[in-house]
Order: sequence, then C-alpha cells, then structure tokens
Amino acid sequence: MHLSFLPLEEESRGPGPDLGGTSAIEIAARHPHLVGQLRRLTGYWSERLSQKTHLLCQKVGIVGAGLMGCSIAAVLVATGRRVKLVEKDPAAREIALHRVAYFLSQVERIPHNADCPEDTSKRSRELCEITDRLAELRDCDLVLECIVESLPRKKKLLSGLEPLLPPEVVLATNTSSIAVGELAAVLRRPESFCGIHFLHPVVKCPVVEVVASQSTAEETLAQAASFLQELGKLPVPVPDGRGFIVNRILFRWFVEALTALDHGFGRELIEEAARQLGFAWGPLRILDEIGLDLALRVGRLLQDPLRDPFNLNQRGMRILSEMIQNQRLGRKTGVGFFSYDSGIPGEGTQEGWNAPTFVRHEPPRRSLGQESLHGSLTDALCSRYMLSMAAEALRLIHENLVFHPGDIDVLSSFGLGYDAQCGGLLYAAIQRSQSWLSEGLPPEFLPAGMNLARFKDLAVGLGNVVYD
Repeated sequence: MHLSFLPLEEESRGPGPDLGGTSAIEIAARHPHLVGQLRRLTGYWSERLSQKTHLLCQKVGIVGAGLMGCSIAAVLVATGRRVKLVEKDPAAREIALHRVAYFLSQVERIPHNADCPEDTSKRSRELCEITDRLAELRDCDLVLECIVESLPRKKKLLSGLEPLLPPEVVLATNTSSIAVGELAAVLRRPESFCGIHFLHPVVKCPVVEVVASQSTAEETLAQAASFLQELGKLPVPVPDGRGFIVNRILFRWFVEALTALDHGFGRELIEEAARQLGFAWGPLRILDEIGLDLALRVGRLLQDPLRDPFNLNQRGMRILSEMIQNQRLGRKTGVGFFSYDSGIPGEGTQEGWNAPTFVRHEPPRRSLGQESLHGSLTDALCSRYMLSMAAEALRLIHENLVFHPGDIDVLSSFGLGYDAQCGGLLYAAIQRSQSWLSEGLPPEFLPAGMNLARFKDLAVGLGNVVYD
C-alpha cells in the first residue's frame, strides 16, 4: 500500500547537485543529505550482494489479481519477465489482463522503462498468464502474495502454498501492515520467506520496503534485494513490525487530516497545507488512491500495538466507514474525497461529493487555529502535520524499528512524496527543532494528543538524532 509521487521529471523542483553518471533517483534527490543517504543504501546492498546471492528472476508468481497485484505484474511485464497471476475469483480473473495492460500503459513514464511497447494489451497477453491454481507456481523463481490485508487469510494461503513450491523458491509477502514474523510462524521454511512491500503506485514509486523476520536467511533477503534492483527499484531494509516505516508515518498523518476534516476544515485547505509543507499530494487524495476500504483495514490492524495518540479516532473511523458503505472508495470507484475518471478496468464510477454525515459543517474550532491567532489555518495544519509525523518517526527510532535514521528520509521523499529538495521529513524536522524550542508554538499548532511538555520532549529528541 501506500503512495509515492516522485518528482522524477515534470514535478522536479529546482536545480540539484551535479551527480554526473548517477541514477535517476539520486538526480531527483535535489539535496546533498538525501543523496548521501541514497549512496549509503547503495553501499549497504553492494556489500551484501554477490554472484552467489544474485537471483535472476525470469518468471514470477503473484497471488491476488487486485489493483496491487496487477500493478506489480505490469512492472514485471515491462521488464520482460513472465508472470503467473493466480486469482480464485472468476470476475477478477476476467478483468486481470485488462488491469495489467492499464497499468503497463503508465510504465513508459519511468525513464528506465521508456522503451515500453505501445501495444500493452498484446504484451500483457504474451507475458502474463492468469490461472486459479496455486500448483502452477512451482516453476517460478519467486512468488509474491498480494491478497487482501487479513492475517487469517494470509496465513491460510501461505501455509497451503509453501508445500507446493521447491525449496529454492523465494516466497514473499506484499503485506503493508502485518509483521512478517506473524506470517512466517505458519511456514516450514521461514528462512526462505521475507516481506517485499511495494508502494503504490508501483509503476512510479522507486523505493520498496524489504523486511526480514527473525527467521529470514540473509541469502533470502539478498535475493529479494537483487530482484528489486533488476526492476530498477531501490530496496530499503526495514525491521519487522506492524506497518513498517511508511505506513506508521502515513497513518499518523491521516489521523491529523481526518481530525481536521471532522472539525470543519475544508478538503481544499487540508490538501493545500500538505502542498505548502512540501508534499506532492495531500492526505485525502492519498487515501483516495490507496482505497478507503484498504485504508480502514490497515488502520484497524495498526491500532492495537501502537500507543495513543496514534490510534485513529472513532470519528475518523466512522467517516471512512460511512464512505465505504456508500461505495465511495476513492479512485477505484470514481469517487472518494474527490471525484475521478478512474479508467481502471473493472471499477465503477460515481459522481459528486457528499460529505459524510459525521463531518461537521461549522467553522473550525478555535483550538485548531484561526486567522486572528498565531497565523493562518494553513500554517496551523502544516505544523500539525510535520510534528505528528516527526513524533512517529522518533517513536520508530526509539522502538528500534529503523536501521538508520536516513531510511526515514529516503522513504518519506520517495515513498510518501515529500519534497526531495528538503532532505527528507526527519531531516527537515531536525532542522526546525531548535527554532521550535526557542520560539515556542501555540497550542493550536500541536497535533492531537500532544501537549507542550510532550512537544518539548519531541524537539529535544529530534535534536539528539545522530545520522553517522
């Protein structure tokens, strides 16, 4: 799950450092700190990858022909790999190739795949095979499960799939919120299992979270990384834990956006604050792209293990639930917080926007900021967004769920769409932490659940983060 809007071409902002012969992702970084973190990651994998661990994936199995499964299939087809796509639902099987062709038509926007053929339907038919039988995956080099985000359903699938595969096949999950170790517990060969979390939209996002459980072999992780590099993706190693890095930070942002919506802030203001802060898209637009049904499932999975105030508030849950009940799931149904001409095969279209009944139609409460107080409403929201995500990033570091602070900067820039010329979300927050402490912030500029004492602790904690 989860969104990237990487400004590789038309959306790049400002001049960048002279990198000469380096990768497109480095050129897009636009900031020396971020370029340094990207090169650190490149060095990290160079030390771990060898001819022995190189995995030449010519045939990949994918279980689940939903939007994510078909998106991944499109990227694989674009690089000339054969795909076996397993889907039990006849209706989903019927439209799977059309979906793959739809996403394949978008791959040409990526520089390293600029030679993608125009006849996407023909290419999809030639390289992508649809089946309803898991046993047909036994001749694949790597198998990735992409079914619905449900722990019981994923466990059932994996326990039945593993015995059908030869021992040398890498088995992976694309889960966005479930700990890989929880899934590995049902396997006989957990050392050959890992998490490969592609971020949406797959055809545009250059980074992927790679997750090892305590049982994952180093060889397996290296093979997964080499596979991703063959696709032109940068693997970012992430410790195992629910939500990993991207979704932990992303859903904390959603909390703030839904809180603002609940208290009367308009959709346009909520999105404009995100753009002013440096994000390509706002949180409501991202929710629409993910799909509100998936967002709600993931939000519920992330609730239990995380401390307050991260939990989605009940009113926010009810906003999403009511929209889902009315089939307003986002882009895939044509309408969510905004209206779309989706163009995605197999997805319906609806028109118009009606705010959920739980959303108030009154002016924003004084506690969330007013023009006559310490700045504009947009300024207040920008502050709340930045502080809430920075607090979650710091919490991840304290919980040892980040291998290196720079990984947060890379993933926020290329996985969440934060302006790459700012150096990354954590880096930018650290730069501001001293001014926050010296100048102070009014209460309405603080995120939900954060008082002044906790704000000072956060600012001091950010100042103590060490990158070396």
